[in-house]
Amino acid sequence: MNYTFYLAIDRLDLGKGVAIEFIGPITVAALTTRTKRNAGALALAAVGVVVLSGIEIDNEPLGLLFIFLAAACWAAYIVVGARVAQYDRGVAGLGVGLAIGAVALAPFGIWQSGPAFSTPSLIAWCFVVGFFSNAVAYGIDQFTLRRIPVR
Repeated sequence: MNYTFYLAIDRLDLGKGVAIEFIGPITVAALTTRTKRNAGALALAAVGVVVLSGIEIDNEPLGLLFIFLAAACWAAYIVVGARVAQYDRGVAGLGVGLAIGAVALAPFGIWQSGPAFSTPSLIAWCFVVGFFSNAVAYGIDQFTLRRIPVR
């Protein structure tokens, strides 16, 4: 999810990218909504995405592909993350997921990581950023997803 998002905002405006990425959670909401009030809120959110994103398909198709992939990953994360949070009361599932993600994505970035391994302070900053942008953020998500239903 994060990898495709970062690839997208390398090619798209950050504001547009974030707005388009909300298509993922909006889709989950659309598929699970039960009331007219929720449907109205969903419609307003969808209109907001269109207005804020100002999608220009001919402008950067690869960036759009990446942001739509990020949106799909976010939708899957909401559904799967809620299930994992219900079955795993600790953070073991989160740790396994982060380890699998690191192993799966390492081949894509290892060729660019030479400078990071040659500078100890940069290695330390990589761990700090990784900890706060992944472990803490997703840990809070897992804590929250245990208490909030997907619907």
